[in-house]
Amino acid sequence: MTYPQFSGSMVALVTPFRNGQVDEAALEKLLNWHQEQGTQAVVLAGSTGEGNLLTFSERARILGLARDILPASFPLIVACGQPSTQATLDHMKQAQRHGADAALVVSPFYVKPSQEGLCQHFETLSNSSDLPIILYNHPGRTGVDISVDTVIHLSQQPTIVGIKDSHPDLSRVGAIKRRAAQDFSVLCGDDPVTASYLSSGGDGCISVVANIVPRLHREFLDAWESKEMEDFLFIRDTLLPLNTALSLDGNPSAVKAALSLMGKIEDGLRLPLLPASAKTKQALTSVLSTMGLLDQLEHHPLSKTVNLGLLSA
Repeated sequence: MTYPQFSGSMVALVTPFRNGQVDEAALEKLLNWHQEQGTQAVVLAGSTGEGNLLTFSERARILGLARDILPASFPLIVACGQPSTQATLDHMKQAQRHGADAALVVSPFYVKPSQEGLCQHFETLSNSSDLPIILYNHPGRTGVDISVDTVIHLSQQPTIVGIKDSHPDLSRVGAIKRRAAQDFSVLCGDDPVTASYLSSGGDGCISVVANIVPRLHREFLDAWESKEMEDFLFIRDTLLPLNTALSLDGNPSAVKAALSLMGKIEDGLRLPLLPASAKTKQALTSVLSTMGLLDQLEHHPLSKTVNLGLLSA
C-alpha cells in the first residue's frame, strides 16, 4: 500500500465550545473557512483542540462532522496519542472508522517509557492498523523524548510516515531527513521556529497560528517552496508579533481568545484550562487590529506593498 506524504500548511484546529458543549456550528464554519483559505490539512483533537478533554463520543461526533464537510481528497489527521498502547489503538480505530487519513500519535505521556518501550509501542500500533501514523515528539508536554535513532528506526515501518517535532534542537531536522526512510515527512510543531525548521530541511508545519491567518500561513509555506525569499522573509516578520502574543498564555487559551476577538468562536475552554488573561487579550487585540483582522474578518489585507508597522506592534 502507498501512503501519502504530508507537507505544507496544516492547522492544529481548535475545538470551539458553547456553554460547555462542542459548538458544531462554529466548527463547521471553521472547517469551511480553512478550505477557502488554502489550508492543506486539518489536525483534529490535538493539544490545541483540547483532545484529551473530549469524551470518546464527542471525538466521534467531531470526526464525523469534519469528514462530512471536508472533501474526500482533503487530508484529515486525528490526534490519537494516549498513555497506553491499547487506548491509543482504540482512538486510531475510531479515527479510521470516521475516514481519517492519518493519526498523529504523541509519545505516551506521564508514564515515561524507555526508547525500547517507545519502539514497541509504535511498532504495535503500526502492526495493528493500516492507518498512517505521524509521530509526535513533544518532550515538554510528555516527559519523554523520541530520540533521533528511535525516529530513524520507526521510519522503516511502512505505516509510520512522518513526525511532528516540537523539540528545541533544530539539528534533529537534518539528521532525520538524511537517515530516515524515503518520503518520511518532517514537520515543524512550533510556529516561531518554522522558518529555521524549513531551512534545515523540514517539509511543513502543523501550526497554531494558522488558526488565525490560514491564508497567510499557506502563503508563507508556498513562498519557501517556490524560493520567493523576499515574500518568505516578509511573512516571517509579519507573523512574529502574532506568534509572540499567542505564546503569552498556554495553548490553546491565547488562540481561542484571538478567534473570539475575530468573531469566529466563543472564548470557551474546559477545565483545568482557563481563558487567556486580560493582559494577553489586550496584546492580541493590538496585534490583530494592526493586521486588519478585527475590521475584515473574512480576508486578511496583508500585502508586501502595505506598511503594516507590525514589528513595532
